[in-house]
Amino acid sequence: MTSNRVRLATISAFVHTTFSGMTDKTGHPYVDHSMRVAEKAASFADPGSAQWESLYIVGLCHDLMEDADVSEEDLSNLG
Repeated sequence: MTSNRVRLATISAFVHTTFSGMTDKTGHPYVDHSMRVAEKAASFADPGSAQWESLYIVGLCHDLMEDADVSEEDLSNLG
């Protein structure tokens, strides 16, 4: 089983690559939105805990299927 820490690094890189070059309505990098949501979601758990890492991952991934060409299978393959 892949640790959350390794998954976090893998998924973070995937999100940054996927949203590379995309901007939001105000012209800011789209990945910034994902990062803000990840930080907000993770703030509901103890920093460094498995729950924190899981919430951070959920926040990072929340728009991948809706706003990028990413499938459920793509996400599942990330681990």
